[in-house]
Amino acid sequence: MELVQKHIPATGYAGMDSPIGITLNAGHNTIEQRYVVLRYILLNGHTLELSQFVHQLSEQSPEHENMLITIAELLEQKGIEQGWEEGS
Repeated sequence: MELVQKHIPATGYAGMDSPIGITLNAGHNTIEQRYVVLRYILLNGHTLELSQFVHQLSEQSPEHENMLITIAELLEQKGIEQGWEEGS
């Protein structure tokens, strides 16, 4: 997580060949750790290549694809709830 926090704010997410991408695909982390990192990247990765990151990651690993779908569904639900609160 420290690696992610260090690299994302400074440069954005650069792709699967970046230190973050290599770490995610190395297989040294638990599923929970990867979930936290992916969620952090999706919420805080201020980069134009974020959609490319999601596409690359889902192509490389069905496990990551399932995590991304789960995270996306949670974020979508949160956005819907926030919209209802703001609209009330």
